[in-house]
This record gives sequence, C-alpha cells and structure tokens, in this order.
Amino acid sequence: MIKEQDGKVHIVHSEDVQPVLDAAKQQRDMLAELSSNRRARYAGTIPGTVARQWSMECGSTPGTPEFAAYAKKKLLSGDYSKLLIEGF
Repeated sequence: MIKEQDGKVHIVHSEDVQPVLDAAKQQRDMLAELSSNRRARYAGTIPGTVARQWSMECGSTPGTPEFAAYAKKKLLSGDYSKLLIEGF
C-alpha cells in the first residue's frame, strides 16, 4: 500500500502469512510420520516480509551464512516458533 501524506510517499509492506503457517504445520505433521528418516531436515519457512526485515536487522542477505545464523537465532527465540517445522 502506498500513501501520500504531506508530500511524502509512505510504502507499507504487508503479507498474509497464514498460508505459510498452514504449510509449516502440514510439513511438521508429515515429518512426524516419517521421523525414522533423519538424513535430511526441513527446518521451516520464513515469509518474504520477515526475511526482508531480518536481512535489514542483521545486515546480510538471505542465503549467506550470516543470515542463516541470525535466522536460526530468531527462530529459536520463541517469537517465531510457528515457522519451525522441527527443532535444529
């Protein structure tokens, strides 16, 4: 959404993350059934708007080791636990 106010343009980013949370729950349930195969792990899904915010906070882009470490810290903080599929 873009708002013009006092001659300034304000851009507001928003995203419906419910589909991401639903997909994470579905993945969590599926992996619980297949828990005997531990060769590969899917840790979770981070919505684009959240990844953008975290990228700005840590100063690294998604896909870098620095961003991965920051994302892991944020996911394990408890505030974003619904994005996790299984623990690290």
